Amino acid sequence: MKKIKILSLLTLIILFSCSQNGLENIKYTVILNDETGDFIFENSTPTTLSETEIVEIESIIGCLVSNHINTYGFTTSMAENENGEQFFYRQYLPVILGNNEKAVWINFFCSNRKFENWQKELVIVGDGGPCYFQVSVNLDKKIYFDYNVHH
Repeated sequence: MKKIKILSLLTLIILFSCSQNGLENIKYTVILNDETGDFIFENSTPTTLSETEIVEIESIIGCLVSNHINTYGFTTSMAENENGEQFFYRQYLPVILGNNEKAVWINFFCSNRKFENWQKELVIVGDGGPCYFQVSVNLDKKIYFDYNVHH
């Protein structure tokens, strides 16, 4: 019984330490009605995304982003700018899948310097290393999948 309590406590600590608390430190955009959506998710329909859903997504992927930062050697100063904003810009592409579940493809990249229209057009690169990665989230199942890092 004592082991179960300790294990439960550790699980809660991990969950809360990896979750995001809000959107104030995240640079993001939601791209709607993009032709790329059906390429990423077959038989999908573009949809909207609320701020509440974005907060939920960030909670689902919080540990993944933290692990990505640690795995690829981003220091705290590299992972956040002087204002405490996260280093990775995000593009959310929300769709309704053929099974009526809501999914979101998230495109991460280190900087928008080279991408003037990043808030309106998907940033697609063929290389670039760990500064560029993507992950998909199923909001109905509250899981992430298809984590992909450029090498």
